Amino acid sequence: MFKNLIKSIFITVLLTITYSGYATTSEWKVSKLNENKILQMRLFSGTEGVIGLKKIPIAFEVITSPGWKIYWRHPGDAGLPTQIDYSNSINIKKLDIFWPAPFRFSTFGIDTFGYDGQTIFPLSVTPENENEAIIFNAKINLLACNQICIPFTENILLEIPKKIHKPNNKAQERAQFLSLVPKNYIPDGFSLGSISLVEEGIMLTNSIIPENNFDLFIENNKGINFGKPLKKGNDIFLPALGDFNPKDLLGNQIIITFVGDELSFESIQILNDLKNKGILYYNFIKLLYFIFIAFIGGVILNFMPCVLPVISLKLSKILFANSYQISKIKTSFLITALGIISSFFLLGLTLISLKTLGYSISWGMQYQNLYFLSLMSLIMFAFGLNMLGIFQLSLPFDVLKMVPNNKTGNLSDFLNGFLATLLATPCSAPFVGTAITFAFSENNFNMILIFISMGIGLSVPWFLVAFFPRIFNYFPKPGKWMVIFKKLLGMGMLITAFWIFYILLSSYNSIFDSSNDSPEDNYVIKWEKGLANLLAEKGETVIVDITADWCLTCKLNKIVIFNTKKLSQGIKNGNIKFIQGDWTLPNQEILEFLGENKRYGIPFNVVYGPQNSNGIILPEILTKKVLLRALESVK
Repeated sequence: MFKNLIKSIFITVLLTITYSGYATTSEWKVSKLNENKILQMRLFSGTEGVIGLKKIPIAFEVITSPGWKIYWRHPGDAGLPTQIDYSNSINIKKLDIFWPAPFRFSTFGIDTFGYDGQTIFPLSVTPENENEAIIFNAKINLLACNQICIPFTENILLEIPKKIHKPNNKAQERAQFLSLVPKNYIPDGFSLGSISLVEEGIMLTNSIIPENNFDLFIENNKGINFGKPLKKGNDIFLPALGDFNPKDLLGNQIIITFVGDELSFESIQILNDLKNKGILYYNFIKLLYFIFIAFIGGVILNFMPCVLPVISLKLSKILFANSYQISKIKTSFLITALGIISSFFLLGLTLISLKTLGYSISWGMQYQNLYFLSLMSLIMFAFGLNMLGIFQLSLPFDVLKMVPNNKTGNLSDFLNGFLATLLATPCSAPFVGTAITFAFSENNFNMILIFISMGIGLSVPWFLVAFFPRIFNYFPKPGKWMVIFKKLLGMGMLITAFWIFYILLSSYNSIFDSSNDSPEDNYVIKWEKGLANLLAEKGETVIVDITADWCLTCKLNKIVIFNTKKLSQGIKNGNIKFIQGDWTLPNQEILEFLGENKRYGIPFNVVYGPQNSNGIILPEILTKKVLLRALESVK
């Protein structure tokens, strides 16, 4: 009792000497390393007085210099949480610290959680005696880290006088950071789903997280840390960092903190479920799913205008043969299917090689090469003239000498498969973009599996004819119709050749005439990185369209979707800002933009607005309904 009285008198005298009057904001305490400022800190009150309050709102403010960070209550793999000792204070019974949502810092495989720049920790003081002045004598211990870590200890004094409570000019700033503190309930529209331990971490099954950009932090009493969440569909996997035995956490309580762009919350959970099937099983099921998606995408590619010319070429060869020999038809179509699958395999190997050498890869990238365009336009033009009967096209004599006489047709069939693959790559069909995105973000083996699966899907029509060759028996008997049909097929090949030649001319024009770099229409804005986000933050509604002259799906979207009366009128009137990026030729900034959004091909369309400045990514095959709904949601 006597000691407490002496301590109170001492602190009161000290405060009387230090302060000439009441100050609800302390002075800044600056912490340095040699002459370099590392951080500064202070305490402030959100009220002018204590009378009428059961809990006193104060705050601890820290501002770190660029590159330096401090730590959350759970620092992660390294670091120490900020500590506030109030044992030498007067009239303080309890101090509650509210921790704003943290950030994840990942360096060299080490994940830490904390803050940089300005951070305000809202504090709540429960007084021993209500309506009496409070003298907060705080001893602050914190660890600041950059390339090195330095502990700092500062003593800060703050007095809140015996006056009627009234919010002061710092109350709003404290309230702003208080709103960043995770809520202790799961909000409507969110669900963590079923939580279970697996061999390599924690799995949230059938969760509902309506945000794309988020993080999850796991606190436990075993000191086990978890990496950034991996979301696939409605399942979320949290990989354990370091050595991990799931039984160590079985039956233990954890705190899961969700941090998103719009809100944050935390939930206490008990880990009672241990699944024998871990992430390896989960990844296997996921791989099977994307193999199936790639197969379906390959099947659909057969109906795209890119591949139809090759099917026409193959049909014409069979139809105009002197007779239908079932065995030869079967062999011919099987070899073409083998050519398709082999070419997809080689395409996968080529892309892996480029990726290993440090090149950026994308779907359809060969159509940005002028030599490839020149060669393809000549080949398709020659095939078209050949089908129109202008001249007979055959393999070069030197090639024929290397192939047995009875195998020359087989080589031609095999090369037809390669041609089908080359023409398919600029096309985007439903499921193709999904499969390619998965393939480009996976390891080399999985990437090859996805490409082979897509090749098998593209080969389905050839396999069907190979297994059911008698289908040609149902065709009409040879006659005049065959001559007309052959000319129609030849015209189709010429149209394809002219289309590729048009892309070639357009590419040459873009290279040698920089004045054509700007969009054709006055209302179309040239794409620049970050421009859409900036316009959205200013209240504009924005559509971003990444296109290319060689992308037929892009052209289809433009005709069917963007040129509709409602949209075109809104764009021309300026109600909707239309930003277009031209990827006909290689453009590293556009390639990086696609990569940042986990896309590796086009068309690529994003909608931005005041309600979502980060953008909503639209599917490759657009519909008016999907686009209008996205526009409405971001306004």
